[in-house]
Amino acid sequence: VTEPSAAVGDPATASRDVQLLITPNPTRGPVSMLVDVSRDKAGPVRLDILDVAGRRVEGLSWTLPSQARGEISWDGAGHAPGVYFVRLASPAGTLVRRFVRIE
Repeated sequence: VTEPSAAVGDPATASRDVQLLITPNPTRGPVSMLVDVSRDKAGPVRLDILDVAGRRVEGLSWTLPSQARGEISWDGAGHAPGVYFVRLASPAGTLVRRFVRIE
């Protein structure tokens, strides 16, 4: 399976300036997405949950607080078990990470 391509930002610099941790993974229930962005690049953040075909199943937006760290949860209600991707777009760049929902 090929991860969906990032459409915003520079993926080459993203790993240095932005981090995304999805936990627990795999999951039977909600997942938490922990975001850490370089302070000098803090600002609006967009998280998109994508299915394995690259279709957006959920979009979440917020502005990170001044410490440039934040956490957001997704309960996954109504979505089948399978492979999903989180695309994080921020002023620091774009990342795509995979997680698995199990029964």
